[in-house]
Amino acid sequence: MIQKRKITIMGKDVDIAYNMATQIAYEEITGKAFDTESLNKASNMMALYYACIVANNESIDISFDQLLAEADAHDIKVLREAVIESFTDWCKSIDVDGKKKKGKGSKN
Repeated sequence: MIQKRKITIMGKDVDIAYNMATQIAYEEITGKAFDTESLNKASNMMALYYACIVANNESIDISFDQLLAEADAHDIKVLREAVIESFTDWCKSIDVDGKKKKGKGSKN
């Protein structure tokens, strides 16, 4: 199970987790399918950070435009670290064929 990480950005406590809801939110924000190759653009990386916020916080009052305009370097660093950690956890939970790994002791 992917652990949510509680962080504080722009003076607000938010939960961060990379999950399927994050992918869907990213696609809605950008209008493009998620793929790691597109993350070399700053705008796509910020869209991923914002997707992690909105997908895991029901009533957040930070807009994408506010995140872009008001987040300082510390906020972006905290977001980046939480998203990378969560994305790494998510990747570890998936087999190479794209199926979710079974927990310890599960039968194949």
